[in-house]
Amino acid sequence: MRVVRDESGFSLVELVVVMTVLGLLMAGLSNLFVSALRTSRTTNDILASQAQVHIALDRLEYETRCASQAALVSHGAGVTLTLPSQCPHATGTVTYCVTGGSLIRYSGSACSGTGQTFASGLTSATPFSCIATVGDYPELQIALTAQTQSSVDVVSATDAIAMRNAAVTTSTSAACS
Repeated sequence: MRVVRDESGFSLVELVVVMTVLGLLMAGLSNLFVSALRTSRTTNDILASQAQVHIALDRLEYETRCASQAALVSHGAGVTLTLPSQCPHATGTVTYCVTGGSLIRYSGSACSGTGQTFASGLTSATPFSCIATVGDYPELQIALTAQTQSSVDVVSATDAIAMRNAAVTTSTSAACS
């Protein structure tokens, strides 16, 4: 007859200790993965907001550089650009307006109708202003601030764009024309 003590194996106490240690390690790893996912989501939100703001500024710069005149709408909540016939991409007037937190481009001189949205989540209600320095082209200044989708971070970008088809300013003014 064999003695039971000779058989090797693990006791219940040893198994419980190993399971407890493994549980603690798994909890630590799961916290690490959750933190990494949260960081990734925040980074993606910031990058998406930055991309929107930069695309909007690029389009505004493209059209403003060709504009011969700019008129502020609603104390800087929008701007109407007059594009002369030598502009290769468009002629007539276009208006950019911040409406409901979105920067929208409209064909024409009003902030109404069907427009193209370039940026959303904007917190700057009046991002447009004008500067006309004597002896230089008038400039449209733009300061866009957007909140990310997670509403935690803010993205800001500013630009001063000279209107190359406008007349050189002869007297100090706050107008863009």
